[in-house]
Amino acid sequence: MNIRPACQADAEAICALHIASWRDAYRGYLPDAYLGDPVAADLTALWADVCSGDLVLLAENDGEVQGFVAFRLTEPGLTGDGPLLDNLHVAPALRGGGIGEALLRAGMAALASRGFDRFWLTVLEDNLAARRFYRRFGGLEGEPFGEMLKGNPVTVRKVTWRGLGV
Repeated sequence: MNIRPACQADAEAICALHIASWRDAYRGYLPDAYLGDPVAADLTALWADVCSGDLVLLAENDGEVQGFVAFRLTEPGLTGDGPLLDNLHVAPALRGGGIGEALLRAGMAALASRGFDRFWLTVLEDNLAARRFYRRFGGLEGEPFGEMLKGNPVTVRKVTWRGLGV
């Protein structure tokens, strides 16, 4: 597996993986109607400009994108808690094989090399596997709160990391 910065030529593959991951991971949290054509349209628009100043790393093997991590380094993602870890997705069939861990570690190192000492994300309250994963890598959970996700009410927790070695 190779982890490298994403470029515009990767947009289609990242988008396809993101759509597949959302359709798998968010089933039951978001309406099935949204996870059809609307999610594809939303994520296609999101990835129209991969190189928008954010930090996007992808994991690939033999030219196949297996996962990606994306941090927002500018507003609205940048807060007093540092950049927002906006996306960490692994191809559904490859989850549990260490790709997410490698991407998270590479992202943390890239943030530290850019002078950031912290970052944050929100995770669905009921996504226990993701919450365990983030805690395993030092994420500190806040209290649950309500938020809107693509027009649907969900309960999330803010997870923060501090002290990335900067």
